[in-house]
Amino acid sequence: MSSTIIRIMTYQVDHCRGRDGKVHPDRISQVIACARPDIVALQGIDAEAPLDHLIRLEQRLGLKAYSPGRGDCNAFLSSFRLAGLREYDLGQQG
Repeated sequence: MSSTIIRIMTYQVDHCRGRDGKVHPDRISQVIACARPDIVALQGIDAEAPLDHLIRLEQRLGLKAYSPGRGDCNAFLSSFRLAGLREYDLGQQG
């Protein structure tokens, strides 16, 4: 019996802002690249022009981006084709 290993990462990127307060999407891509995930679940990513950090990460990492296509959002980067994604608002109370 063979098995397949899928590496999944979750990352709250806070608009690609580091602890030093600087916005640096390339620094975020370096962290993700070092982890070598197959799927990354991102929270707090900018996915709208002019910032669109999600597209920048997609291009830099060679992973396909999936998002609702608006500003501050949750999104996925994946080396696999993802289907049936849904977004649910849990509200302020979670």
